[in-house]
Amino acid sequence: MTALVWRPEDAIAHPAAELFPLMSEDEFHELTEDIRTNGLLEAIVLTPSGQVLDGRHRLMACREAGIEPTFSTHAGDPWIFVISANLHRRHLTDTQRAVVAGKIASRGPGERERDSNASPEAFEHPAPAQKEAADLLKVSRSAVQRARSVLQRGTPAMAALVEEGKVPLATADRVVRLPAAEQDEFVKKVSGGMRPRGAAPPEKEGLEGTRRLRTPAKKDTGVIARDALQAIATDMNGLELAVKGITTADPGLSDEDRKAFDRALTKGIRALSKIRRCLRVVNEEGQP
Repeated sequence: MTALVWRPEDAIAHPAAELFPLMSEDEFHELTEDIRTNGLLEAIVLTPSGQVLDGRHRLMACREAGIEPTFSTHAGDPWIFVISANLHRRHLTDTQRAVVAGKIASRGPGERERDSNASPEAFEHPAPAQKEAADLLKVSRSAVQRARSVLQRGTPAMAALVEEGKVPLATADRVVRLPAAEQDEFVKKVSGGMRPRGAAPPEKEGLEGTRRLRTPAKKDTGVIARDALQAIATDMNGLELAVKGITTADPGLSDEDRKAFDRALTKGIRALSKIRRCLRVVNEEGQP
């Protein structure tokens, strides 16, 4: 189905209203015909400054059907209102909720100042931080971080496919690491009816020279396997190449993001230190 295009005319949508994907053209046609037959049953909600907060589809359908729209105003937090209204109205997958939270978390502290359409309530009610966004959308913070990565790395077609809930987040996270041409080939296969897992290329050494760790340890003996050590060594070599030349982190990171990444890195460093100690013990004992 072809996605609908927002035709605002003289109405500006609040950024919170743009968190959720637009209807398909088929769905919009059905809504338009219903409003033409039964009239507008639910008013379009505006912010105090007149931005469309809820009802983009209804507003466009009214204009398409020649029906005069009715409006109401919401003066509270626009982000919480939009999230609450859509979570109750739509049946979103875990991936779709994570993507919405990722969009919110991607709005850095200075985003509203850079937004030429920023309204007074944008300063009074800024977008939630990553943790709050994760809680509101009922997803984990790690899922939010992964969704942000998908939105940043994915081609427009790939990002749209994920937003529509047609690709699980884990699969999407792997595919967006591929070149744009391969991402578009994946989109073409999934759009043609192939299951995402089957359409994705097999896991192998990727763009950054890394691979997933499949066998971290033999849990029954407490011994880390040779193939797991090899996978970790490959990952570390790839990581060294990936960070070569990097001198600083994204200045747009929020304090919440920075602390979350720092905690995750600390855990990883501790895990690697533990593995190194195990290797030294084996060496000192003269074991193969």
